[in-house]
Formats: sequence, C-alpha cells, structure tokens
Amino acid sequence: MDSISSIYKLLTQKNRDLEDLVTRVKLLKRQNFLLRECLPETIRDHCVFIPVSDLSLTILVDSPLQATQLKYEARNIINKIKGIKGFRTIQSINIKVDPMQVKARPVKPAAINTPIPKSESGSRLLAALSESVDDASLSEALKRLSRNLQESH
Repeated sequence: MDSISSIYKLLTQKNRDLEDLVTRVKLLKRQNFLLRECLPETIRDHCVFIPVSDLSLTILVDSPLQATQLKYEARNIINKIKGIKGFRTIQSINIKVDPMQVKARPVKPAAINTPIPKSESGSRLLAALSESVDDASLSEALKRLSRNLQESH
C-alpha cells in the first residue's frame, strides 16, 4: 500500500523535475521538427538529430545511402539550420549511420510492373521498328509491345 500512495503522491503533487523533463522533451521535439524541415524531403524520415554542442550537431541516419546524400547537402543544411533560433552558431554537422536509432517509414519500392501508357503513335513506331529489325525474337517482342500499346484504343 505504501508504494501506491507514493505513486499517487508523485502524480498529484507538483513535481518540478518532472515538469522540467516534460518541457525539455517538448522543446527537443519542436527543435527536431524544425531541423527536419532543413533536410531534403526524401531524407527527413530517415534522420534523427542529436545536439552535441553550440557548434556541432550530429545527425543519425538509417543507411549509408542517406548518409551520402546528407554529406553532399551538408553546407546547404548548415546554412538553413543557422536560420533556426538556438542553432545560429552551428558550424558543422556529423553524420552517423545507426539504423537501430532511426525509425524510418518504409520506403516504397518503385513499381516493377508499372502499366505502360497507351499510345497509338508509340504503337505505330514500335510496329515500324519491328519490321526493320533482323533479329526475329526482338522483332516479335516489339510487335507484342506494339499490340499492347494499341489495345485500349
């Protein structure tokens, strides 16, 4: 019963440390949102910011691909970050790959079977090309593609 009353007391009384912690979390969340806006849109969901000092900022990314992209954009990112209150003195960013710390949204792969837009002119061009090709299998493939393009017309 003693532990229940301690928990109740903790939750109901003013707790300055807890309030400070919640305030700090809200501030970090807001700063992270503002910092993410400085990144290229394709990379935002793959990064987490860690303020290290007044001069340096660490960005954790979930893959080497995002790290490389960030390295190419580093100077532009730093210039944008300097426009945010509280980060005006940032001189450098460190980029580290740490997939365990970054919860990225899954990247949608490019559609493998993307439908080919129907085109009468494209169909005619492929049919003409199929007539001029010496390779019989290539010619047949071009004819099939040509027919596929005109099926909806």
